[in-house]
Amino acid sequence: MKIIFTLLPILFIIPKQISAQSDIRFSHLNSDLGLTSSNIKCLLKDHTGYLWIGTDAGLNRFDGKNIVSYNHIMGDSTSLLNDNILSLYEDHLFRIWIGTEGGLSLLIPETGIFENYHSFAWGGKTVSLSSGVRCIGQINDTLWIATDYSLISCSLPSLHFELKMEALKNENKKPIRFLPHQPGISPNGLWFLTSGGIMYVTPEKMVHKANNPENWPILNRVGWISALTNSNDSILYFSTFNFAGIYKYNLSTHHLDSILLTSTDSLQDIQIVSITKNRDEIWGTTLYHGIFRMQLDSGKTFFYRYNRSNAASVSNVAASSIICDGDGTVYMATANGLDYVNPDLTSFRRHTKLTSQFKTMSLVGADDAEGNMWFAPQNQGLFSYSPITENIEVYSLPGKYNSIWTMMYDDGKLMLGTEGGLATFDITHKKFNSLKSKIPQDVADHIGNQSSFIRKDNLGNFWIGLLFNGLIKCNFETHQFIVFSMNEPEHRLMNNHIKTVMLDSEGILWVAYWGNDLTAINTYNNSIHNIKIPEKPNEKIGFVASLKRDNDQNLWISTSQSGLYKYMIHLDSFVSYNTKDGLSSNHLGSITFDHDHNLWINSSNGLNKFNIKKGIITVYTTGDGLPSNQLNQTKNFKNTDGTLFTYSADELVSFNPDELHPNPYLPILILTSYEKSGVKYSIRQSSEPLQLTSSDKLITFQFSAINFIDPDKTEYAYRLDGLDDTWYYTGNQASASFTALPQGDYTLHVKATNKPNHWNVPEKTISFHVDGPLWTKGWFITLCFSIALLLMYGLYRYRLAEFEKLQAIRNRISKDLHDDLGSTLSSISMNSTLAQRIAPPSENGLNPVLQDIGESARSAMDNMSDIVWAINPANETVDNMIERLEKFAQKLLAAQNIKLTLDMNPMLRNIKLTMPQRKNMYLILKESINNIAKYSKASNCYIHGRLENKKIHITIEDDGDGFQTDIVTSGNGIVNMKSRATELNGTLTVNSADLKGTVINLEFAT
Repeated sequence: MKIIFTLLPILFIIPKQISAQSDIRFSHLNSDLGLTSSNIKCLLKDHTGYLWIGTDAGLNRFDGKNIVSYNHIMGDSTSLLNDNILSLYEDHLFRIWIGTEGGLSLLIPETGIFENYHSFAWGGKTVSLSSGVRCIGQINDTLWIATDYSLISCSLPSLHFELKMEALKNENKKPIRFLPHQPGISPNGLWFLTSGGIMYVTPEKMVHKANNPENWPILNRVGWISALTNSNDSILYFSTFNFAGIYKYNLSTHHLDSILLTSTDSLQDIQIVSITKNRDEIWGTTLYHGIFRMQLDSGKTFFYRYNRSNAASVSNVAASSIICDGDGTVYMATANGLDYVNPDLTSFRRHTKLTSQFKTMSLVGADDAEGNMWFAPQNQGLFSYSPITENIEVYSLPGKYNSIWTMMYDDGKLMLGTEGGLATFDITHKKFNSLKSKIPQDVADHIGNQSSFIRKDNLGNFWIGLLFNGLIKCNFETHQFIVFSMNEPEHRLMNNHIKTVMLDSEGILWVAYWGNDLTAINTYNNSIHNIKIPEKPNEKIGFVASLKRDNDQNLWISTSQSGLYKYMIHLDSFVSYNTKDGLSSNHLGSITFDHDHNLWINSSNGLNKFNIKKGIITVYTTGDGLPSNQLNQTKNFKNTDGTLFTYSADELVSFNPDELHPNPYLPILILTSYEKSGVKYSIRQSSEPLQLTSSDKLITFQFSAINFIDPDKTEYAYRLDGLDDTWYYTGNQASASFTALPQGDYTLHVKATNKPNHWNVPEKTISFHVDGPLWTKGWFITLCFSIALLLMYGLYRYRLAEFEKLQAIRNRISKDLHDDLGSTLSSISMNSTLAQRIAPPSENGLNPVLQDIGESARSAMDNMSDIVWAINPANETVDNMIERLEKFAQKLLAAQNIKLTLDMNPMLRNIKLTMPQRKNMYLILKESINNIAKYSKASNCYIHGRLENKKIHITIEDDGDGFQTDIVTSGNGIVNMKSRATELNGTLTVNSADLKGTVINLEFAT
């Protein structure tokens, strides 16, 4: 039964535009992203590269990513004078002048402090600035300031104000107002916009229409001049309301010319608000027609208008101010925020007219031999799209065939896998044909209605993926059908859930599943070879997202979690690539080759270009014009003419790989501030090192890389000389923190890049010194040392004084004992002797008594002499004691015919003894010698002395009769000797035996 259906084509004929508006992608900044207000009044690009943005609610500084805001603070005279900003200017001293509704503010960026001027004194009166500062310019060292009706000069850097003109009037005596606009600059003067035309100002004169002695054509223009700009070629460009063009005025010859805007758009009632020159083009804003871009040589003009459905369009129909920088980036101030774009870097073409037709960008697609592209959004039928003409044709297919799952182009026809089954569509005759009659029922039941892919091999067989059921090989001419699945013993697959396939030029169908399994099917003989992608421990590849084979026997495999793999087929070996090798993400999607065999890889963080010959990876993101960085779930593909296509969830883009270049402009690196002890300080441009202290436990340096084109690509690294030589890579974090740095000199090196692994931005350095704690400072150490010396000297003097006092006491005691007690005992001794001589012998024993008294007195005198000798400070050494002992021993022993031998170590002789040590040691030795003389009957007496381990060892030895040491009598004084040894904290040993002599050992510590 023949099926008859109606094909409903809907044609969207979209003419090719002269302007390339769809290729321009504007970036935006507004109050939702951090501005003090979206209503922007004026713009300034300073010498460092910062963009200053004046709004009706404060001042903002923008580096492409971060915003620093300044506002008026009630009661703070150092804050911004007024929040309604009308004009901005940077003088030759790099100070920022801010014209506000309430007067003039001067900001020194290094300190963040404002100096404010409400008025100034001149000619005996006060000149007010509170009517608002409309524009500011500079001639040589003089600043020129225009309020509503006055012109004021300010000499730099003395800041002396003078009123140059007040209440300018036209030829009809009506007041002329200055307009908010940046004045034009010529070699000797400034060009101001006023309500009465252009005014030319020099230090010597002010020329305007009412005073035009040289009849300059520019001053005689009829109409309100609305915008002007100048360039380095001595040409002043300006525009007037209700003129669709730009005037060129030669400042040298005073020749006036004009260039009309040319465009297919209607130019009626165009009102140009502001203009700027960007290389060989004039960019301008209009009151109702959006932004325009005019080529100076031809006048060819491109318009860019606000489009509510296009987030990349300009944000407002009108812009109040427009400027450009040296990199070609154009900035526009609108009531809805800041718009900026660099037209040189817009290489991605956005197909908004096509994608606006789709409810979703979950597309399947193919391209035919004529370069037309075919898309099948879910449940929306079939779309034909010409990238050249942007013509769109939509075809609605019958019933369930309108829901297309997959398609491929084959010799003038599209093979379709749909919810209704397999079908074809003849693109030449626009005919639909179901293949239901060509497929046996059992095969049709096996295929079901959901096919995941269609490929055609070199023998004319179609390979059709069966959703969750493997695949089937179909030859509709021979009616041969072969099923491949994990349930087929002869054609067994590793899994029925096929994620992606790729048919190479050698007839190998590469099949990838969820997980790390691969199958290579030889389409000629149906043989199967299974392969495992190696997984690292505790890491999974997720699934294979895409497969592509190059001309060098390599299969390239993108995965959803583990980056990219290269399978070297002839070696049966794998090589892996991930973010460490430069990929923007390990979560990859579709891959394809361009005509130079570079690999293009979709990812969750942009588009990666992999030059596999050089091993170089280049990343493209939204900063380069992509509609989104989230591309890992979408397809990319190459058209027949070599154009590459990819799409995000919302938008299709295309590009010529030869014309796509990364941002050539390097970021401008600036060291902005440092923070210590919780307080933030601006970094001043000074060669002197910063001075920090050890009490600053946490020190943080902030830096910034000014980058308006691709700020998210900016990466930083730093190194601190004086700490180590290691570079620390911080990614997008623009700060470096250090804790508890030791005392020393340091130099911080910072570098930045917007090209991964290519640190091509010149380094910035800052030196600083960390003082150590108070106790490490030289003066403190010197002071402490001096105090210690004084204390030690004081202690020495105190001890010396005490010692001298003690010595004096000891000397006095010694003298008193010798003089008083000694003389008394001497008298007793002499009187007892005299008594014995004169007293007659008696039987009552008087003479023996007198004899005992005399002997006791003489003994007391000897003992007293020993005590006096011990007390005397002059006798403090062992040598002094040996000398006295020797005299005593020689006299006593000689009387008994005993020979004395002294053997004293020289080191011992100089040892100093305390008074108790001298007394006890001497008395022990004296007692020992006395015993030898009285009892030993010896022929020799030996006294040995040595110093050993800081101990004094004295040995007294004789060769006499000896005695029994266990029989100790009070007469030999052994008990007293041992008691004195104890007082010395020493030991006394006595070794003796009958007829073997006696050895006494004394040992005590010095």
